[in-house]
Amino acid sequence: MNIDSRKKLDALKYGEIHMYYPFKFYTEIDIEQIYERIKKSDIFFSEDHEKTILAASKKETVEIISDLTNEDDFPLDFNLESMDEEDFSNNNEFKYKIDEGDLTFSIGGYEDFINLNYENNELNNFYNIQERLNNEFNRSKDIYGFNFTHSHKKYLLLPCKVKLHNNETVWLNCLVYIFANNMGILKLELPLVNTDITPLQKNNLSLYIKEIKNNWIDKFSTLTDLDDVASTYINIISKNLKVDTIKYNDNINHIIFSDFEGLPNNINSIPNKIQENIYSIVSAPLPQIKNISYKSEAREHLQDYSWKTKTTQTILKTTGGALSIIDKNYINEITKIYKKEYNVLELEDRDYNNINEITAKNISFDTEFALLIVIFKKMISADYYISKINSLKDMFALNNEYYRNIIFINEMQEECYGSVTEQVSNFEDKMPFYLKKEITNNKSIALDKLLVQYKQKKEAELQDFVTIFGLIISILFGLPAINETLILIRKVLYFIPNFFSHIRLYHLSFIIWFLCNLTIIYKFFDNKRYYT
Repeated sequence: MNIDSRKKLDALKYGEIHMYYPFKFYTEIDIEQIYERIKKSDIFFSEDHEKTILAASKKETVEIISDLTNEDDFPLDFNLESMDEEDFSNNNEFKYKIDEGDLTFSIGGYEDFINLNYENNELNNFYNIQERLNNEFNRSKDIYGFNFTHSHKKYLLLPCKVKLHNNETVWLNCLVYIFANNMGILKLELPLVNTDITPLQKNNLSLYIKEIKNNWIDKFSTLTDLDDVASTYINIISKNLKVDTIKYNDNINHIIFSDFEGLPNNINSIPNKIQENIYSIVSAPLPQIKNISYKSEAREHLQDYSWKTKTTQTILKTTGGALSIIDKNYINEITKIYKKEYNVLELEDRDYNNINEITAKNISFDTEFALLIVIFKKMISADYYISKINSLKDMFALNNEYYRNIIFINEMQEECYGSVTEQVSNFEDKMPFYLKKEITNNKSIALDKLLVQYKQKKEAELQDFVTIFGLIISILFGLPAINETLILIRKVLYFIPNFFSHIRLYHLSFIIWFLCNLTIIYKFFDNKRYYT
C-alpha cells in the first residue's frame, strides 16, 4: 500500500468547530443601554458567578479532603483549619490528584505539613477566555483598526459542559458579539477531542453531542441539538434585555483541525486521501458509493476555493463556511513559542492540549474578520428583504436603514490591512451560494415592483375615496353653488352687452352640474378598470 493512501483524517486528535448565528435587536433603545443590560443579565458571566464558584469550590474541597482523611490508605492526618496556608513545593513526598466534577485538586507534602492546590475547571475556562479576548482586542486594533474594534463588544455567556459521543468532556463556550447597529452574532465554540469526522461528513454536528449541561441554567439539559442551544441562548438574551429579537437562518461554521493523523509536513503537499476527506466535509453530505473516488473533485475544490498562507490553508464552502488545516511547521512554531513563554522543557499531556487550543484559536482569529464581514453582508440583504415583506414601513426609512448598514460595514473595513481586504474579497467570491447575490437582487427588484404597484393601488384607493366624496358633495351642493357662481359672474360682467341674456342661468347651471358629475363617474370607473 502506498504510504500516501494511509494518511487520512479519520483520527482527529484535536479540532474545534466555531458556529456563528446572526440575529438582530428590534428596539429603539440606545446601544449603550443594551451593553449595560447584557452586563446585568443572568446569562452574562459576571463577578457574582466567579464568587459563587470560588465559595462552592472551597466548600467542596474541604468536604472531599475530610472524607479522604477518614480512609485507611490516606498517608497522614492534618488539621483542616490550616488549609488556607498553601505551600506549592515541587519536592512533595506524596501527591494525590483528584478530579471531582468541575473541581480538580492535588494534595501533597511531607510528614509535618501538607500542600493543597485546587482549581475549578469552569472558572479556569472563564479566565482563559477573558485573557484571550483581551489579547484579541489588542491584535484586532492593530490589524483591523479602531473602527472595527469600537463597532462592537464581545461578552462571554455562561458556558455549557458537553459530553461528546466518545465520553470526552469539553466546555461549549458561548460568545455574543453586539454591534452598534443593533445587529449581533452568537458564537459557539465546540472542541473535538480524540474523535473522527463522521458527523462532519454527514453534515450533522449534533451527532458529536451526547449530553449538554449548564451549571446555571436548566433549560440546556434537555437539548442535544446545537442549533437549539444557539436559539436558547438568543431567546434568553432577548428575555433578559427585554427587547424583541429576530434570528436569521444564515448561520455558518468554521471547522478547525489542529492535530490529526496524517498532519502534512508542508501545507503545499496535502496527501490525496486527506484532500478527499476535506472535500467530503465541505461538500457534505456526499453520496458514499463503493469504489467511487472524489480525488479529482477534491483536488480542484482545494485549488479553486482556498485561502492559503505559508503554513495554513482555509477551504471555503460554496454554501457558506470554512475548514482550516495546518502543517507541522505551524504546530512546531507554536510549540517553540509556548515553551519559551511558559518556561516548559518537557511537554506533558496538558501542554499538548494547550498548544492545540492556542493553534485553533489563532486560526480562528486569522479568519474571523472575513467571516464576520461576509455574514454581515448576508444579514443586511436579508434584513432589507424581510423588512419590505413583513412591514409597510416608509420606503425612505427602509432605504435609509439599508444604506446606513452598508456604510457601517465599509467603515469596519476601512482601516484594515490590504491583505485582510483581499481575504474578505476572496471569502466573498468563494461563497456564492451563501450570499446568493443574483437571487437576492432579483428578489429585491421583483419585490420593489410589487411595492410600487401596491403603493399605486393605495393611491388609487385614496383617489377613489376623494372622487366618491367629491361626487357626493357635488350632487348635494353642486347645483346651487354653480348657479350662484353664474349669477355672480353675470353681475361682475354687467358691462358686456347681452351676456347670458339669451340663456336662463338655472338651465346652464344644470348642464354644467350634470357634465361635472358625469366626468367624475367616468374617471372613477376608468381607474377601477385600470387597477383591477
